[in-house]
Formats: sequence, structure tokens, C-alpha cells
Amino acid sequence: MSLKPSLLRLLDLLSVPRRVDEVASVLGYSEESVRMMLGLLKRRGYAQEVGCNVGCGTCSLKNLCPSVGVGGELWLITLKGRELLKSLRERV
Repeated sequence: MSLKPSLLRLLDLLSVPRRVDEVASVLGYSEESVRMMLGLLKRRGYAQEVGCNVGCGTCSLKNLCPSVGVGGELWLITLKGRELLKSLRERV
């Protein structure tokens, strides 16, 4: 399956958990646009919202998390997304 370069760049950014505002800033898009892009990636199984419903002390992602102590919605690439990026890189 083919994705636009902007979606691939977003997916690559999600190699570590990222907040929507952080991704929007890096990509130069509005948070609303990023949420729409994330929704598309989620529906295709390439990204997932990991949420932040637990305290940082018990979270398995606390060493990778860019928003330790901040909370909010976090997004992360899925295994399917990693496999897609890997296959695209192998073609180059």
C-alpha cells in the first residue's frame, strides 16, 4: 500500500511516542490536520494512540516518552507501520 510522503514522514516520527502538538510543530501542519492524518494511519493499522491514562511511574513507555509528567494523547507506530517503513527503505 502506498502512502503520501507527508504520511510516511509522520509515521517515521512516531518511532517514539509523540504528542499531536509536537508532530504538528515538526511537520508545520495544524493540530487538526495532524489528527486527521493520524486517524487515517490508525484506520490502516499503521499507528495507534497509546494514551496517557497511567502515572509515569508505572508506564512502560516512560523512558521514551517526550511528555513525561505532562500527560495528553500520545501516538506510536505499530508493528505493521514499522514493516511498511522497512520495506520502503529496502527498495531504495
